[in-house]
Amino acid sequence: MDVFEVFALLSTLCRGSLADKASLLFAVFDVDNTSDMSEDELALLINATNSALSKLRIIDVMAEDEVEYAVALAFTDHSGRTRHHFSPVDFLYWIRTHETPLGLLGPLSLLAKLQDIIALINERATHLTSLINFDNVADTILLKLMATQPRINTKTHATLLPR
Repeated sequence: MDVFEVFALLSTLCRGSLADKASLLFAVFDVDNTSDMSEDELALLINATNSALSKLRIIDVMAEDEVEYAVALAFTDHSGRTRHHFSPVDFLYWIRTHETPLGLLGPLSLLAKLQDIIALINERATHLTSLINFDNVADTILLKLMATQPRINTKTHATLLPR
């Protein structure tokens, strides 16, 4: 794993707002320090992010032509014109709206979806916690029931009485 992959991985998986993550990614991958991201720098970012996430088996490795297509798509504006640089604002907008048209979850689309994944994990953790609390209550009830023993009264039906 190289330093670009490490920064891409940390930016993608660690806490922070999407804007903070985009800012860090932009700063790291703006290699020529021009405050604009070029097509080559975006390709480096996509490759590093994809490589790091695929090493953790979070996503599948993108083929080189898929990366080239994603970069070309990113640098084509809504009217079909090609631009050659991203500003930090353009980059953040692209991360928020980018979807891989090939049906795979692209590495930068993961950034935009990460907040939903974290919310789902928190929701499931809350649900599991409530189940654990329920189990504790259920255990208490079960212990109380076990402390009683069935007795048969003269009317031939069972009742639970304490020992």
